[in-house]
Amino acid sequence: MTSILDKCLSSSPRFARLRRAFSAGAILLLAFLIYLPTIHYALVYDDLLLIVGNPRLTSWRYFPGYFTTHLWANQPLELPNYYRPFSLIWLRLEDVAFGPPRPIWHLASILVHLGVVVSLLLLIRRLTGDWKAALLSAGFFAIHPIQTETVALVCCFSDLLLTMFRVLAVYFYAGRKGTISFLSLLFATLAMFTKEPGILAPVLILVYEWNQSRFKQAVTSAVPYLVPVLLMTALRINALGTFSTKVPPNMSVAAMVLTWPRVLAAYAAHLLW
Repeated sequence: MTSILDKCLSSSPRFARLRRAFSAGAILLLAFLIYLPTIHYALVYDDLLLIVGNPRLTSWRYFPGYFTTHLWANQPLELPNYYRPFSLIWLRLEDVAFGPPRPIWHLASILVHLGVVVSLLLLIRRLTGDWKAALLSAGFFAIHPIQTETVALVCCFSDLLLTMFRVLAVYFYAGRKGTISFLSLLFATLAMFTKEPGILAPVLILVYEWNQSRFKQAVTSAVPYLVPVLLMTALRINALGTFSTKVPPNMSVAAMVLTWPRVLAAYAAHLLW
């Protein structure tokens, strides 16, 4: 009788959903506990320049300026190289939620990291249809030591947000009902206004669709994502006076290319050990 009951429970859709929710929750709890000590860490390095004592984060009256000035506008000696309005909006929200910059701001980074893990879990499940593969991949991502700096350093929040937004852009595109997913477009736009690599969102959509259909269809599907690209480009040029960085290169293109093997080897070493 017990064996029959166990089989019925294991085959029940509701029981399967509960089991999946429990396993995902366990991974999120583990990741949360691993990074929980960071809420006692001090704000350091770029935190001090970008966050601590930055008046632009203390009031919503600075909100319009987030779109018309560069990221480091509070530091007169910093070159105007970065245009990241949503990053400033996020920091403003943290100021509203946690008060003036202090160690508890690390909690926001932990929560966003968990959001990235959930987004990745959902995307892999949607792409593969395999819950166990998605759970294993997301779990490995959640606790891998290579994430430590990104989660433990407050000013790295933009990398977390960028990753989550790009993953969600592909997730909602893959599950769209019609030709265009407006949620996918929204998250792609947020990625672009969070950090510069977000501009690659159309490429992700193109590659995904090309894997599913023809190249022509892939290009057509990526076209709507060029609208936020053009908008971001226009606003960036207006704020910085140019699209590209104003920092003069400190090495030639040939020298930069020659550093790639060593850089890739260093990242591979961190990834594997």
